[in-house]
Amino acid sequence: MTISKTKTRKSNFKSLHKSKFKSRKMEINKTTNDYELFSNKSNKDFLKIFSESDNSDTFIQQFKKNISIFDNKLKFKEYLENYKPFGDVKFGKSGGIIGYFKNNSNYVMKLYTLKDKINFNNIIRKDECIQIDYRVNEVIINLILSNLNLFPQFSQKDLDLIAPYILPQIDAGIFDKYIYHITPRIGFSYIYNNNKYNITNLYDIIMYNHSKCLSRWINNKNMEIIELYDEFMSYLCGNYLDALKIIQDKISLLTTDMKLNNIFIKEKVHDNKMWEPLRQEGCLIDFIILITDLDKSRYRINNFNIIPINSKKFKNMVAKNLFTPLTISMRFGCNSYSFDKICKKISFNDFELLFMITHLYVMYNNISYNQSKNKKLYFPIEIFTKMENTFLNYLTISKSDLHQLLKIIKYKNYNFDSNFTYYLNQIIVDLCKYIKRKKLSI
Repeated sequence: MTISKTKTRKSNFKSLHKSKFKSRKMEINKTTNDYELFSNKSNKDFLKIFSESDNSDTFIQQFKKNISIFDNKLKFKEYLENYKPFGDVKFGKSGGIIGYFKNNSNYVMKLYTLKDKINFNNIIRKDECIQIDYRVNEVIINLILSNLNLFPQFSQKDLDLIAPYILPQIDAGIFDKYIYHITPRIGFSYIYNNNKYNITNLYDIIMYNHSKCLSRWINNKNMEIIELYDEFMSYLCGNYLDALKIIQDKISLLTTDMKLNNIFIKEKVHDNKMWEPLRQEGCLIDFIILITDLDKSRYRINNFNIIPINSKKFKNMVAKNLFTPLTISMRFGCNSYSFDKICKKISFNDFELLFMITHLYVMYNNISYNQSKNKKLYFPIEIFTKMENTFLNYLTISKSDLHQLLKIIKYKNYNFDSNFTYYLNQIIVDLCKYIKRKKLSI
C-alpha cells in the first residue's frame, strides 16, 4: 500500500480543549493546604540506611530497625474512612486495590492487604543482592524517586530534568497486614462516539485514540500527518527516555516490565504550535509519560543491589503467567549470568527498552494490517523513522538488529490481547537467536 502526501484535513473529532476531553483539574482547598489531608510524618528519614550502612548485613539490620518509620496506623484509619476503591479488581497480576479519597479525588491510594502480618525476616542477602518483598520494594523505590535530592550523585540539572516524569509518593505505610502508598491521581477521561474511556497509560492512548487516528490517516493516504505523528511520538518518548537514562546511570534502575500497560501518563499541555494539526485531527497529545509501576523494579544505591523477593508463591505466579527465563533472570537474578546464557548480545537495559519498542510496533503493525484493504501488510517502520532513531540513541544493539526485530513482528504478525508479556519475551528471544547466529528461526 502506497501512502502519498495530501493536505491534512480536519476530522469530526473535537479538540482536546473542548468537551470531548475531560481534564482533572486540581481542586485545592483555599483554606487548607492540600497535603494536610495526608501524614506530615517524614518517611524520607528511612533513606539514611543507604548512606549509614557499611555492608549488606548492616543494611538489613538497619532496614528492619527503621521500618517502623512507616508504622502509620492512626493516619491509615483516617485514610480508610475516606477511601473508595475504583473496583474490587486487583491492579495487575500481583497488585493491590487502587482507590481515591472521597474528600479529595485528586489523590489515589494503592493498598495491599496481606493474609498474615508482614515478615521482615524475608529481607535477606542473596549473593551480592538484597531481596525485598515486591510490595515493600514498591514503597521504598517510590520514596527514593520522590527524594532524589538526598542522593549526591544527582545534580540539580539532573533533578530538574527528571522531576516532570516522577509521580511523587505523598505518604506510605508498612505495618501489620497492610502496605499502602499514596500518589497524585493520573490520567484523564476521554469520550468518543458517546463511549467514555479512562485513559491512564500509553496502551490506552494508542488503543482508544491513536489507533483511530492512524487508521483514518492510512486509509486517506495522509503521509504528512503520519510523519508529524512520528515526530511527536519521537519527542514524547525521547524526553521520557532522557529522564529514565539519568536514573539508570545513577542507580541502575530497571522496572523489569516496560510493556505499554505499565507506562503511565499524566496530563500536560504541549504549547508548541507544530503539534496543533494533530490536536485538530482529534489525536490526544497533551500528556507526558511517567516512570511508574515499580513494584518489581531493581536498583543499586551505594553498592547495595536491591531486587524484588523471589518467594515461592510469587515464583509460581510468574510461572503461571508464562514469563520466559529472560524476564525471570532480569527481575530476580542477582547478576546477569543466566540472562547472558540466553541473550548475551543484549544488555538488561536493552531488554527493558525493547519491551517498550516491541509492544509499540506490534500495536502499530496491527493497526496498519487491519486497515490494509487487500490484507497486504503495511509495515510502519518504513514511516516511523524518527521514533526508530530516537530509540537507537538509547540502545546498544545496531540499527540492522532493530530492523530484524521489526521483521520478526512483520513475519509472525502477532495479534494478542492476553499473555502478551510471554509473546514480547518470545519476540526478543527470536532477536537474540538472530544476533547470536545471524540466522532467524521462523
